[in-house]
Amino acid sequence: MSQYDDAVNRLYRVKTLRAAFDEKRPGSKECQFLAACVHMLESRGYVTSNMQRWLDDLLEKGGPAEPKQDDLALADQMAETSPHAGVSQEFMDDMIARLRSGTPLTDRQRAAVLELHEKIKKGMAQGNVGLSPDEIRAMGLADKVFYGYDVDYRATYFATFRRASAVIEKFKSEGSINRMDWTALTDAMPRLREIASPKFKKDSLVYYAALDKLVVVCGTPDIDQWGRVAYNVLMDDGSVKMIGSNQLRKRVPRAR
Repeated sequence: MSQYDDAVNRLYRVKTLRAAFDEKRPGSKECQFLAACVHMLESRGYVTSNMQRWLDDLLEKGGPAEPKQDDLALADQMAETSPHAGVSQEFMDDMIARLRSGTPLTDRQRAAVLELHEKIKKGMAQGNVGLSPDEIRAMGLADKVFYGYDVDYRATYFATFRRASAVIEKFKSEGSINRMDWTALTDAMPRLREIASPKFKKDSLVYYAALDKLVVVCGTPDIDQWGRVAYNVLMDDGSVKMIGSNQLRKRVPRAR
């Protein structure tokens, strides 16, 4: 067989292998690598020595490995429980796709997936644990808290806030959420946690740093127009003012 025939045959094998990976593992690093190999073989007739070693290994294996039945079963279970995970949905989707496609997981990835799955099952076994009255009151402010985070911040953590939005909508439609939903929501929006567990109690005396004065907390925390956790406080002139939580202190700072 001539050198030209060898090159044509090799290109055909690489294209066939790429098609197999595109079908079973679309978007994987193997797909991207094989696409690069096809391009180089068509344009230059060769690949680099480093690429050649990995390409030879893939050609020897003949295609993507078939997924194990245990991995398929685990992927199905994770798909059912992923809405309750309280972690990045992208991470869950990636791990599920890897298990279903037969992509080997590292020991660390497999351990993390199994640990997360057990934690989710344990949490779901607790059932629909009711929220406390303070947490229910906090859920009433969830929309204000959600939109209090600026658009750029929500875009940066898109998956986290998409999950938070789903939990809020679930509460609106069903009137309740389980403990894992609450944990996922407050992990995404810590401000909601302070609404449920106020840093400053009603009638307590706190220090207002901006005016260097002591003021009295009048009630439970709320969300101000900037989306911050804030408290209505009684000023020394008898007026009531809404002050951001970050401007209040439990103790008067020591004089320097």
